[in-house]
Amino acid sequence: MRIIRFFPLILYYGLIFYLSSQSPGKPIPFPFADKIIHFILYIPLGVAGGFAFHGIRREKIILICLLFAILGIADELHQSFVPMRKAEILDAIMDFAGSMTGFLVYYFRNDSNK
Repeated sequence: MRIIRFFPLILYYGLIFYLSSQSPGKPIPFPFADKIIHFILYIPLGVAGGFAFHGIRREKIILICLLFAILGIADELHQSFVPMRKAEILDAIMDFAGSMTGFLVYYFRNDSNK
């Protein structure tokens, strides 16, 4: 596994970390919009993770899933220290769901993993 393949994953997670460091702007106009945003924002993280772990054996997929769950939980914990933000379990679940969607799309579209 080449270390350079991890750069997009690290950079994108850095962007998410930066965005979650910002105080919130205007309220979101419809219910659960923030959950949808969490899901969508984490899809590219999953794709970057798929790229980083390109060629991994299927038996190790569960470990990668745990990594993405930890990243979502870590972001929510980080938000709990940002003024006017809070940590929510449903946000962490949506983070995980979005990242896993991106990861699995990348993983199963790659011929070398079949």
